Amino acid sequence: MADVAQLAGVPVPGGLALGAVVAVGHLIDVVTDSDDPWFFGRYGWLLDNVRPICPVLCNGQQRLFELPQDVEEAVRHQMRQRAVTC
Repeated sequence: MADVAQLAGVPVPGGLALGAVVAVGHLIDVVTDSDDPWFFGRYGWLLDNVRPICPVLCNGQQRLFELPQDVEEAVRHQMRQRAVTC
């Protein structure tokens, strides 16, 4: 996580949930250039309608992947809730 903060030049807050789904949103575009300080690398995703959820444990991958069924069910359950209460 420290490497990302150094590359982006933006401080990363402590206490971040790692190894978990923490939000759900819509992917609206993929870009190859941006002035956003969090953009680095070859591609960036533009997201819309991002909604935070309580962390649901899930091992990530360095590619797009389908959530395991139990994780997807837990995420969908939270999306049906009106407010985030962790």
